[in-house]
Amino acid sequence: PIRLASGSQTGTRQNSAYLRESDFEKISARQNVASMYVNAQAKLDFNIAKNTIITVGGFFNANQNRGGGYYGGQGSYNFSLFNWENNPQNQGISWNVWGRIVQRFEPAKDSTNTKRAFKNAMVSLQVDYLQGNGLTQNPDHRENFFNYGYYGKFDINRIPTYAYGFDPKANKSGYLFTGMRDFGVTYTPIDFNSTSAAMNTQYFNFYASDPFFTIDLPTIQNYGGLLNGYAPTTVYDLWTHVGTQYNGYARSNNNQFRVVAQGSVAIKDHDIQLGFEFEQRTDNEYSIAPIALWRLARQYANSHLGEIDTSNPMAVYNNLGVYQDTINYNALYIADPNRPGFGLGQYYFDYNLRQKLGLSVNGTDYINVDALDPNFLSLDMFSTDELLNQGANLVTYYGYDAYGNKAGSSSFEEFFTARDQFGNYTRPISSYQPNYLAAYIMDKFSFKDIIFNLGLRLDRFDANQKVLKDRY
Repeated sequence: PIRLASGSQTGTRQNSAYLRESDFEKISARQNVASMYVNAQAKLDFNIAKNTIITVGGFFNANQNRGGGYYGGQGSYNFSLFNWENNPQNQGISWNVWGRIVQRFEPAKDSTNTKRAFKNAMVSLQVDYLQGNGLTQNPDHRENFFNYGYYGKFDINRIPTYAYGFDPKANKSGYLFTGMRDFGVTYTPIDFNSTSAAMNTQYFNFYASDPFFTIDLPTIQNYGGLLNGYAPTTVYDLWTHVGTQYNGYARSNNNQFRVVAQGSVAIKDHDIQLGFEFEQRTDNEYSIAPIALWRLARQYANSHLGEIDTSNPMAVYNNLGVYQDTINYNALYIADPNRPGFGLGQYYFDYNLRQKLGLSVNGTDYINVDALDPNFLSLDMFSTDELLNQGANLVTYYGYDAYGNKAGSSSFEEFFTARDQFGNYTRPISSYQPNYLAAYIMDKFSFKDIIFNLGLRLDRFDANQKVLKDRY
């Protein structure tokens, strides 16, 4: 999928950028966009009395298709030229049940055997319930979120660096430890996401004899390698590159309860109609852009260990007790006074990662995230705020929590105050629950040669959520 850059350029280039018109063919249909639909509906009428009818019914709809992306976006179009094999999968199921009772009234006759003034009187009451569930995903990875952006194992060789100076604590001059740096990366591909993994295999084969191009992860990325947590660059900003995984997982759960009442009667020359309707919706939604999880993991691990502990110098001596002109230091760990058990600046992900690896949570071991198996990691190792990522959020949700679990009701204020046992904000967001209410009355009558339709209708929609007083 890649080639070495030519001429004075360095690095690699995607082969797809060099295709010509003769490399393409016109076909009669889009590829990998098959759809399947199942629909069923039923209705039963019961005449339980002379003027009373009860009707029950419902419908069921199920569908599955490839392509379209989250809420029918541009997923399949951008994927259609080079990458149709990775079209997302969409699934949906919806069903409805309802019941209605209709009662008609016949005017009774008085003692003179004449009908009373009203006629055609009728009332009806209908109750229905609608449920819908939707799912968009990569059909190969599904809820294995760390598989979406994983291309293989990167083992990093790290070496210490030194600078000559004087340490006042040790009262010695020599080569002072300044930190660790990456000095060589080896790559092991994986079976899934194989096309993207092949890009890295080619990259490392191209530069097998030149260690500069594989000295560290930034260099590998700068010259055309593909790191975990990134997607291949697009072709001319129009088409996704071959092997690009669909970067989205979303599911929704919505329901609606509705009551409708209607009545009508004719009184002399007046046809009167009146009615009432109430509708309550509950919408829940969760989505995640999982490819970047590896970038967050790399960013959050070891971030609190960026400095060295110069207050405890360790002069190096040989077996004979001779000073070797070298002073080492450990990484600096500072306990966070506001979070017992955590280091200052230590992310919740790092804390959980060390615990899961069997390391001391307040230790100074360096963890190479890119050497971990994706099955070892899980979404709940991050805190909610870490997944929200200061506005560059990987998750969006309401009615769910940040990990995709159904959540209970919560107040608006709890978004800013609710915490877990570790002091992390949980950022709960309740379901979207708007309701709608309507009532009307109408009278149809004639006066001389003019027919009048006079009525009054009241509608009320309540979004049932807070909004800004002044959005500007």
